[in-house]
Amino acid sequence: MGKIKVILIVSFCALFAVLFGIFLIQNQHDIMVDLLIRVEPVQTSVGRFALSFFMAGLGFGLLLCFGLTLMQGLELRASRREIRKLSAQLDKLRELSLKDAA
Repeated sequence: MGKIKVILIVSFCALFAVLFGIFLIQNQHDIMVDLLIRVEPVQTSVGRFALSFFMAGLGFGLLLCFGLTLMQGLELRASRREIRKLSAQLDKLRELSLKDAA
């Protein structure tokens, strides 16, 4: 099942790359873009403009996923530490109940 998942992900990424490449080739005419961070308008193609914003969104999404993964890892580590502590406490209580029964 793992190999099929990897093959599907790679094939979807390749298909998406081909489609975006075709989009870039078909949309080569230049447009003037007035960005808020620059004084004068920038001349770029429609495809390059769309690809740059797609890549910026992809990077932002990856940063968000990395942050969430880091937070979940910290929570998991804290939960495992608490489980070890409670397991040790449970073992002590079991030993006490065995000593009281004897």
